[in-house]
Amino acid sequence: MWSRIWEFDGRLLCNYCLSVVWFEVKWSCMGCSLSCNNGRINVYLLYCRSRCLIRPFRNEGGLESYEYVLIYTDDFLCISHDPKSILDTIGKHFKLKPESIKTPETYLGANLRHFLLPDKPDKPQWSMNSTNYVKQAVANVEKDLSEIKRGLPNKASLPMSTKYRPELDVSPVLNAEHTNYFQSQIGVLRWAVEIGRIDIMCEVSMLSSFLAMPREGHLSPVLHIFVYLKSHKRSRLVFDDLYADIDNQFY
Repeated sequence: MWSRIWEFDGRLLCNYCLSVVWFEVKWSCMGCSLSCNNGRINVYLLYCRSRCLIRPFRNEGGLESYEYVLIYTDDFLCISHDPKSILDTIGKHFKLKPESIKTPETYLGANLRHFLLPDKPDKPQWSMNSTNYVKQAVANVEKDLSEIKRGLPNKASLPMSTKYRPELDVSPVLNAEHTNYFQSQIGVLRWAVEIGRIDIMCEVSMLSSFLAMPREGHLSPVLHIFVYLKSHKRSRLVFDDLYADIDNQFY
C-alpha cells in the first residue's frame, strides 16, 4: 500500500553513535503528532530505544495506512505521505548531514529506485536490488582466492548442485582459520538474501546449519554460490502495490 501513496526520504545523523545508548527494543509506537508537548521525548525514545517507529495515518480520502521511520545506527529511512515534515522535526533535536537530505538511492547495501512495470507504465513502483553489494562481495572472494593462487569459475547455472547433500558430508572439519572464513562468508550471503537475493535463500539456509562445525566439503558450496552470483549479478525486487486476490475460505 505504501508504494502507492507515500514517498521515501532519508537522512544521516552526525556523530549519532557517540551520544546515545542503545536498548534492545525492536519497535515503538508513538502518538499522532511529533509536534505535541512530549514530541521531544518521543524523538529521544526513537533514537535511543527503537529500530522502527510506526504510527497510524489516514489521508484525505479516508485511506488508512501507517508511517514508518526505519533506523540502523546513524542511517534512517522515512516512509510517509510527507517525510520532510517528520525529518525536519527530528532535525530540531539531532544534527543532520545536509547532503543526505534526499530521496534515497541506497539503504543498508541495497540500491533503491523507481521502476515501471509493463502493465503500469504511468505508475512508478519502488524497487530494490543488491547489484553493487553482490559485485563487491564477489570481488572480495576473488581477492582472497588470488592470495592462494586460486580463482572463481566464470559461470554456474544453479546456486548449488542438486546432487549435493550438506548433511551427509563427512569430509574433515575445517581448522579455526577456515572455519572463521566460512562463517564470515555465510554472513555476507545472508545479508545478500536480506536485501533481495532470495534466489539463494534455500542454499544459504542449508549451509548456515553448519556454522558451529563446518567441514571442508561445506566451504566449496559456499564458494560455488559466489560463482552463481558472479554470473547472475542483476536481480531486482519490485514492490507492487496491488493486493493479492486470496480466497479466505482456505485459511
